[in-house]
Amino acid sequence: MSELATTYWSSIAGWSPVCFMALGYAFFALNRNAALKRVVWPFFLGAVCVYFLIRMALHGPIQILFVIGPILAFIFFVGLRAAVFCPSCGSTFRNMNLWGGAKLCPKCGANCGEDA
Repeated sequence: MSELATTYWSSIAGWSPVCFMALGYAFFALNRNAALKRVVWPFFLGAVCVYFLIRMALHGPIQILFVIGPILAFIFFVGLRAAVFCPSCGSTFRNMNLWGGAKLCPKCGANCGEDA
């Protein structure tokens, strides 16, 4: 493979995840379908965590996975627990109280708890 082709594929491999994350951000910011967001969110968050895990495995010593793996698992858990999608207006926000408490939408004031 020529040097130009290698540079091309390196560029594609480097920018594709960035575009994926930007499109994901746009999806969660602009889409108003809360049910669809609840389905897509775990897969999106998991894909981002796996991307960073692979990136660390390819560009660092393999022992770094013993440190980065549990950190990414914690980030995944917190990301799943903190993301709240309002069923009324469809906005996405973070609940900083991970273990319960009132979840009121800051945009419309609707109840966004588990019983809503």
